[in-house]
Amino acid sequence: MTAAGQLQSAPILGVSSLVKRYDTRTVVDDVSFHIEAGETYGLLGPNGAGKTTIISMVAGLIPADSGSIELMGAVMTPTSTRVKGHIGLVPQELAIYPDLTAKENLMFFGRLQGLKGKELRQRTDLVLDLIGLGDRAREQTKKFSGGMKRRLNIGIGLLHRPTLLILDEPTVGVDPQSRNSILESVETLASEGMAVLYTTHYMEEAERLCDRIAIIDQGRIQAEGTGIN
Repeated sequence: MTAAGQLQSAPILGVSSLVKRYDTRTVVDDVSFHIEAGETYGLLGPNGAGKTTIISMVAGLIPADSGSIELMGAVMTPTSTRVKGHIGLVPQELAIYPDLTAKENLMFFGRLQGLKGKELRQRTDLVLDLIGLGDRAREQTKKFSGGMKRRLNIGIGLLHRPTLLILDEPTVGVDPQSRNSILESVETLASEGMAVLYTTHYMEEAERLCDRIAIIDQGRIQAEGTGIN
């Protein structure tokens, strides 16, 4: 096997024996999984199961009490500034400015991610098309529906071409049309080789999108297997 082949076969993300405690309560208990390039891995479970805590550790937002996280072969901790640049994080909470247009929001966050000039303009236009907001690019986002805001939130996480996209329940509270648009966007990204970590409590979403699914409850992986796709 060539060196390039070996690189392609290595997991994008590897999580091993992850543990997180708050006082005497263990909220993540010995969680391990990995994600390959082009794979969508789902964390399926009810609210409070530990999904958001897991992705917060994976993204380097909070430290693990024990266990390890590796992204593209590099150790991930809250101080791992360089490796964090390979992650696109889309949180449950909207992170957009309502008085700016969709395009202005993307341009602003793109600059924060180090993009500029022609590259920034091209990436902004490409992302607007991907999330289905090209025709609303110059409209203030405070006029957007909840689903449109969610789609823009995802677009912000895509601007810098992340290797791993983390989506934390991105369809909560959105209308059916926007929900379908979000799911189609995720399918497109995975087909183009992006690794995706997707949390949800909707079984039908996990079945549609995910190559493998881990059922999370009480901070532990209760079962893991392949999706139907």
